Amino acid sequence: MSADNEQPAGDDDNDGFDYSGYLLFNKVCKTSLLGDFSLEGTSSDIERAVFDRLGEFEEGTAKNPGKGYEILDFRNFVYDEELDLPGELIDYAESLVTLRYKYEEYHEEIAEVNPGERKTVQIPATKDVDIFWDYPDHMFFRGSNKQAKKAKSQANTAFGDEVAIHNRNLGGDFLLWLFYNYCHENTVSDSLEFERLSNGEVTGKEDIFGAENTNKENSDLKYNAPTLLGLLLEKSFASIEGTLLLEDEVKIQTEIAADKVQIKTSKAGLKSASDLERMIVGLAVAREISELHEHWENLPPQDKYPPLEFFCELYDVLQNRCGLTVSQSFMPVLREYANKRDENFTDDELQNICSGINDGYGTDS
Repeated sequence: MSADNEQPAGDDDNDGFDYSGYLLFNKVCKTSLLGDFSLEGTSSDIERAVFDRLGEFEEGTAKNPGKGYEILDFRNFVYDEELDLPGELIDYAESLVTLRYKYEEYHEEIAEVNPGERKTVQIPATKDVDIFWDYPDHMFFRGSNKQAKKAKSQANTAFGDEVAIHNRNLGGDFLLWLFYNYCHENTVSDSLEFERLSNGEVTGKEDIFGAENTNKENSDLKYNAPTLLGLLLEKSFASIEGTLLLEDEVKIQTEIAADKVQIKTSKAGLKSASDLERMIVGLAVAREISELHEHWENLPPQDKYPPLEFFCELYDVLQNRCGLTVSQSFMPVLREYANKRDENFTDDELQNICSGINDGYGTDS
């Protein structure tokens, strides 16, 4: 899935906060303070201390390209703009450490250096990635995948033995856990509600819908035949997308994939929001997803992975609501998740798991 029909932001003509490109966090990371390292003081104090450690950007040469950081001054924009957002989100924005990592890349061009004289010259292009640190636990990188990967690697190197930055893998079983709870209308967060999942992609061995199954109809994902069949045949989620409700007030169309969180700003409740409001909402969603992943990672196996009856429910919905006859056995996926849940079943017991499942997703007690 991609930014389909999503228009990137452009530079505004005013003096307020703006950003270019998509509202896309290509690295959602967990940060850990190492040894006795810690930073004290206000958010501004911590931001300055981090900036001093990482180093200011300086221009370089083709042999030694420039790299370094600058402070985004994000907090002052939050102070200065009248924001139509819940107070909790504004407080959160003010607490962030915000930096921009800049680095040079050189490419060769033929240029006229003197009248009639042409030479190959090295031309610098400056790339940048915005870094938002919810100190001390979460860090988000906004930029292309290549640039975000480079910025994360450089930040890890610059922090040395003081801070470790680890990617969160938001795909696969984490997305399956979110999908299971969505199907059963379970609450997974006090601040973020999954109102409607309308798109998704599952990947794996080819079936009648192909190797990559998507919801082209933009219908409710829990009734989408290609998705459900893929899950029964051991495919895994690569991404999900839908409408989320933040702090019971702000609706956001969001895509979550293995290594990214993207806010679709032209949809749901952000169409008329300012760039600053969109960025604050996007960061708050990224934080909630990061915290949900942390919660999920620490669950015991029987809560971390769906019960086997869930796959029987998928089968029932496929047969009785979607009208798709499933001829393949889904015993392998039952065995896979029995193992993940540390449950021991004989083949006969697995065969009997689905007896009595005939009401779709039912309800959780």
